[in-house]
Amino acid sequence: MAGRALAMNTATNMYIYVNSASDVIAKGFELEMDYDAGFAFGRLSFSQQQTDQPTSIASTHFGAGI
Repeated sequence: MAGRALAMNTATNMYIYVNSASDVIAKGFELEMDYDAGFAFGRLSFSQQQTDQPTSIASTHFGAGI
């Protein structure tokens, strides 16, 4: 494609990640259970977390938004 300009998508978002100025407390637990019956295998898992970390616009990128 010599001599032909390519279109550029310039609509990008930039996020800056910084540490919280205050202490952040995070707690939670995870449970996981596996079962193998020889002819079938099953797995069940559960996790729960709780934190007092402030939410930022950058966290919505990971699906953790408000």
